[in-house]
Amino acid sequence: MQPSQISRISESLGSRLRRTAKCGRLSTSGVRAVVIVLFMLVLTPFGGVVSGSSGLPEEIQIEGNEIMPSYSRAVQLAFERVSDLDSYSEEALTQTTDWLVVTRVPLDMHHLTKASPDASEAAPILSGAYIWSFDNPTDAVKRLEISLEASEIESFSPLVEKKQQPRLVPSDTEFGSQWHLRNTGQTSGGVVGEDANVTATWNVYTGRDVIISVIDDGLDHNHSDISPHYSSSYSYDWCDDDPDPTPSPWNGHGTAVAGVAQRL
Repeated sequence: MQPSQISRISESLGSRLRRTAKCGRLSTSGVRAVVIVLFMLVLTPFGGVVSGSSGLPEEIQIEGNEIMPSYSRAVQLAFERVSDLDSYSEEALTQTTDWLVVTRVPLDMHHLTKASPDASEAAPILSGAYIWSFDNPTDAVKRLEISLEASEIESFSPLVEKKQQPRLVPSDTEFGSQWHLRNTGQTSGGVVGEDANVTATWNVYTGRDVIISVIDDGLDHNHSDISPHYSSSYSYDWCDDDPDPTPSPWNGHGTAVAGVAQRL
């Protein structure tokens, strides 16, 4: 309660007390009760509650539904992997100043969380993901764990530098269209990195002397990626009962599957 509020209440009670006393209607016990009320108001701590413009206590707001379930399964698995703190060294965790955090708390209220980051900014691409920075990284994990237990955040993981081994990128002119093999966001709404993650294997496995059988709706064996590896002696069209598996114009699934299979 603010001093001005106490003053107004005190003046109101004092005015009523004087009017009642003049009329002779106030007993000794009544005077004692009024004095006690005024005394309690005076002892009320002024700074006990911090109020906003609405008069309500300022609290952290959790907006909308949980964010993690809205991410694709691949992104969820990625978060599960990087948020496993056991996979990092103690040195890395105590020296990391920047953390990737998923939270529904509005950006302007991040400093009010139990983790209380020293700085916060929205992370690129993912909605609801932020980068929290701590000037003192040694206690960042403890503070973030408390926020996680309080349901203020849904996930946190350290932003640490990692060395990546170079991966083979084929010289195939059509490789850039194969988003499922190497997703660079080349399609509308495509998510960078959400692919089969197989390019590293091409440095080790060449596929020589390996025969792959695909059972599907047909195969365009004249396709430039497939024709060099196509074997007519192993192919058959069980729908038309002939040795040519060429699909109908609207049946392209088998060709796509064969292309992925031979790339793997």
